[in-house]
Amino acid sequence: MPQNDNLTAEYQSFKTGEVNCNYLDFVIPGVMFLLYGLWWVLQLTRVYYHTRWKHLDFHSSLVYPCSKQGCRQSVQSWIQLILILSALSVVMTSSRHPDSQGKTNMQMLRTCIILSAFGVSCLVNISAQFFANSVPPGLDYCFFLFAFVVEGILFGHYVFDDTESLTSAAENLVTYCAILTVIVTVLELHYQGHVVFPFLRAYITVIQGTWICHMAHIFCSPSRWETTTDNIEVVSIYFVVHSMMDFITVCIIWLVVYRLALDDRCRCLPVNLEKSNEVFLENRVNFDYHILDRLGSDAD
Repeated sequence: MPQNDNLTAEYQSFKTGEVNCNYLDFVIPGVMFLLYGLWWVLQLTRVYYHTRWKHLDFHSSLVYPCSKQGCRQSVQSWIQLILILSALSVVMTSSRHPDSQGKTNMQMLRTCIILSAFGVSCLVNISAQFFANSVPPGLDYCFFLFAFVVEGILFGHYVFDDTESLTSAAENLVTYCAILTVIVTVLELHYQGHVVFPFLRAYITVIQGTWICHMAHIFCSPSRWETTTDNIEVVSIYFVVHSMMDFITVCIIWLVVYRLALDDRCRCLPVNLEKSNEVFLENRVNFDYHILDRLGSDAD
């Protein structure tokens, strides 16, 4: 009977978000999403303006070349995979709070599953580069979508919960972002010539990164928030502020990279986007075909 009382008390503390947790369970996935989003913004801007300058069709992608000296796109996936494996080892070996082992172990398990899902996505990206003829097109996008679906499910266990708490208010926002990312990525897969969809994917991923890192302060700091009506309302306000500040940051990065691209200062250009001496007459000469026809008739 006392054991049941302890379980009930622990469950109530779990619902109200008042249980101690580990910073790393939030900071590591938050930093991962933040790095994903910023990398995509940088590379997307660079490639988009160089394709416009070279009069090529823009084609969105999940990975980008890291060097103009023939460096394969899979280098990005290898780096991501190594970082994810390092993060997994840190999460699994980090110390747990002795007074809330059940809660923190579940958080650790959730973090490990999310990291593993994105690690599998990196492996698929690598396979798509080395076995391009064997891997079906779009498989990399499918596993990438699956990783965000996993994130949405693991953070979304409060979505259909009638009990409103600080934890549910904060984590449901992550679920909504994951759902939006899935929708935007599906549209990107269908319209790969449009830059707006990969831009939105990068932007929403940046929001997830900064917000999950902020959740570490809300739940894990010594001055962690308590579940009150005011705090639950403030959570949504903080999230909106995150969204606006992240949008300003992404736009500033876009403009800075655009300026550098105009001055040809982006040193990591893909091989097929390097400068050439090609002259595009259709953009530099305006022919008056009526005058040409008249000259032709006069010659006759």
